[in-house]
Amino acid sequence: MRIGVLCHDGIGGSTRVATDLAVGLAAGGHDVHLFAYSPPFGRCTEESGVTVHTVRPSRPGVDDRSSLYTEWLTEEIQALVARIIDVITRQGLDVVHFHYAVPYATVVAELRRRLGDDCPATVGTLHGTDVTAHDRLPKPSQDRLVAALSDIDALTTVSSHHAELSDTTFGLPVTPTVIPNFVDLARFSPRTDRRPEHRFDTTVPTIVHVSNFRPVKRVQDVVEIFAGVCRLVDAELWLVGDGEAMSDARRCVAANGLDGCVRFWGVQPDVTEILPHADLMLITSQYESFSLAALEAMACGVPVLATDVGGLPEVLASSGAGMLFPVGACDAAIELAGGLLSAPERHRSMAAAAREHAMGFSAERVITQYEDLYRELAGTA
Repeated sequence: MRIGVLCHDGIGGSTRVATDLAVGLAAGGHDVHLFAYSPPFGRCTEESGVTVHTVRPSRPGVDDRSSLYTEWLTEEIQALVARIIDVITRQGLDVVHFHYAVPYATVVAELRRRLGDDCPATVGTLHGTDVTAHDRLPKPSQDRLVAALSDIDALTTVSSHHAELSDTTFGLPVTPTVIPNFVDLARFSPRTDRRPEHRFDTTVPTIVHVSNFRPVKRVQDVVEIFAGVCRLVDAELWLVGDGEAMSDARRCVAANGLDGCVRFWGVQPDVTEILPHADLMLITSQYESFSLAALEAMACGVPVLATDVGGLPEVLASSGAGMLFPVGACDAAIELAGGLLSAPERHRSMAAAAREHAMGFSAERVITQYEDLYRELAGTA
């Protein structure tokens, strides 16, 4: 099939899912074209088999990949629409699939308006703040977004909780279909070698946090929990990523006197050489529609300690792969983390359960669900 994928260009989960999906589809023999504002952060290299089309060579102003560039100018939207129509005209597309509603639902609505019956089948995936931040949009923008989403051939999202939230938020005619995020189990896998160059002290356990460091991630809670864990067991903290809340994290580290046991990795294009060497993934978010970071950690045999919000209970389920605590309940998280890191047998059991549970979210299994949906919509099933 000939498939167009639309996504943002930053380091967030929606971009990761979209680019990994594009690469997986190309590896499966599909002709895949990816459209974004600028070259996306991810795996869509020349060797991936994905053809990338962009509006600009880079972001306007400071190229901050931790933030989403959603306030596109009208001329930028029209430029992307023209680029997609050019590909449809010259090469044909069976399906156009956008990841993240703003501004891509508007882009697809414009495609449908201009192409009419000649428009390919349209699919949208809602990922997170494109739903939770809807009420912060101006009323005319809210109305246009709801109209655009209601006209998509198929709408999906990544968890049952987020599907219900999307239904409530937008009043959609049909509840989105749940197709979960996925993980490449060959790339994200447990490691038995403990690589000293990745650690401050190979004799102590490591807690890792991976995110785009937006306020919703509550990274100050990460540091507060780590400070409490250090009162129970010797440990290290790895902070992987960057974003607007990173300065708060650094101040909190300094205020707690933790500089000697916290490593700031910055933005990493590939975390597969980091995650397997951690002992616990810590997620403190106010909300997560799914949490790709949790899934990738589990695939590496790393237990997850996360807030009991959004789709996270679905990701962990009753698998024994991790533990949940209420948002902001740092004392409870400290007790859970300290207890696990000081119990080697229990930790080994949870690590094995994490890997086993992650196998249910394999790339092969989930990408097949998208392929089936595309074929059904394009009439090639």
